[in-house]
Amino acid sequence: MYILGVVIITFTSIPMNQRQLLLLLALFLIAPQASCQNEPTEMKDRLSQLLSTYEDWGFSGTVLVARGSEVLFEEGYGFANRKSGERNTAETRYDFASVAKTFTGALVLRLEADGVFSVNDKLEKYMDAFPDARKSPVTLHHLATHTGGLAHRSQSQLVYGPDRGAFIESMRNAPFESPPGESYRYSNAGSSLLAAMAEKISGISHEAYVRTHFFEPLGLNTARFIPETEYGEPGLALGYVDDSNTHAPSIYRGEWGWGFTGATGITASVQDIYTWFNAVYYGDVLPPDQYKKAFDESEEEAYGWHTDRDEEGRLRVHKGGGLPAMQAQILAYPEDDIVIVWAHNNMARNWRRALNNGITAVALGESFGPIPELDLDYRPGERKPPKPGVYANAKGLLVEIREDNGMPVLGRNSLDITQGPLSAGQNKDWVLFSIEDVSWIRVYEDTDNTLILSGPNGLKTELRHTNRPN
Repeated sequence: MYILGVVIITFTSIPMNQRQLLLLLALFLIAPQASCQNEPTEMKDRLSQLLSTYEDWGFSGTVLVARGSEVLFEEGYGFANRKSGERNTAETRYDFASVAKTFTGALVLRLEADGVFSVNDKLEKYMDAFPDARKSPVTLHHLATHTGGLAHRSQSQLVYGPDRGAFIESMRNAPFESPPGESYRYSNAGSSLLAAMAEKISGISHEAYVRTHFFEPLGLNTARFIPETEYGEPGLALGYVDDSNTHAPSIYRGEWGWGFTGATGITASVQDIYTWFNAVYYGDVLPPDQYKKAFDESEEEAYGWHTDRDEEGRLRVHKGGGLPAMQAQILAYPEDDIVIVWAHNNMARNWRRALNNGITAVALGESFGPIPELDLDYRPGERKPPKPGVYANAKGLLVEIREDNGMPVLGRNSLDITQGPLSAGQNKDWVLFSIEDVSWIRVYEDTDNTLILSGPNGLKTELRHTNRPN
């Protein structure tokens, strides 16, 4: 859904005074809110209210927020298994997907610190030469920063599975794509090749190294590799892509091996992933020289981590993971001493932006919301929906309302994009909530012929029903 698309006429064709109205409508959807005090109890209360409202809109997962070494908030929402009725809790394990790359990155840097290899070593030092000489310069560091230029578009040609040699050979023979070191392009296959090369050179299996050097000494007791879990076992969240009780299948489908190993496939609780972040960023998992390589602001991504500055100039360290039916995130603000870890298992909607924006704002003491609340007791037909038709105001703004199975829909704009179904709000209003853009419009029918739209900061516009076709 694209909330600003409620405008049914193209922007460039609108006279200046009407454009100002539309810009005003845009501002009330995205206007920043004033900051506020943020004591731990207040933070917990605000997070609880925000996430409970998100749960009503479909959020299902677990969220942890910590300040320093103190976990201030850790709660589960929705269901880990809808059929059994098992709810998500603080202890629920999720597939953290690409967060696994941070373990691979740490493994590689630790092996470098131990003198097993240098990350600046060319791959050809440890394998047959590439058939295409343009690939020859690629190093372990290139793989760890997603600048290797290997096998992005041609991943379907790779040999996935338990045979490490076959996987490496398929990467060696894949068509050339871009000069090593020239550009960033995210590659799961490149991350798995990094893990495969580290295993080949060191002689230590990937899983054994991660388990004995990270899981066990750090007390990550919930952390498991995918082959060690049974999809749907108690305590492990299933993923969903709609509102039914039918869970999505595992993406691994019994084919775990190279191509996945090192790039994804670690399940854990949010608490254990929080412990992992603290150990890597604040602890002694990495020696100083290797630490600098992992958290290098000059790289788009390095050894699993993004280190950058947000729009406000705040230092930010983050890594996300995504599967067809699940997402996860580590999001830290070291200068503010805030660490956020969340995972969710309902991809009927993409919650990443809403969670990152909302949780971050509350954790940093900024105002956010309030997100419109649903009337959970509403049943279709219990409330009169807005009268279908096209509404206009004196400035020329047009909005369409139509009906679909008894429920109102904010209809098409000039690009023929339907805005989406309206949900019953708590205050006799109807709400269109864009989770992806974290914005919303409330729709009130003042009379049979008058529609009132309002946004987050209370700005309202009144439109009257017209027989004008859309």
